[in-house]
Amino acid sequence: MKICLPVIKPEISSQISSVFGRTPYFLIFDLKKEKFKIIKNENSIERGAGIRSAERIVNEGAKVVICDNIGPRALDLLELSGIKVISGINGKAKDIIDKFKKRRF
Repeated sequence: MKICLPVIKPEISSQISSVFGRTPYFLIFDLKKEKFKIIKNENSIERGAGIRSAERIVNEGAKVVICDNIGPRALDLLELSGIKVISGINGKAKDIIDKFKKRRF
């Protein structure tokens, strides 16, 4: 299963971004392979960034998005696509991934 986290810097030790659609990067972590990749968010300055970012995450095959804040349109698109969204989470991406693996939230 792949999980997605919006991050400020292109590294696993980065802080979670406070916004989903305009985050500078997305971290996609594959729980099965224990590997991750970083995707630069090309939609970070455009109008409709949340929807475009959500579409990108759907196309990446993520099943869970863990974030701090997310707009209602992006949230709707992700949930309609079968992606679980866990919001209100902040901290370092690596720590959040570890908590998710242990089912701590």
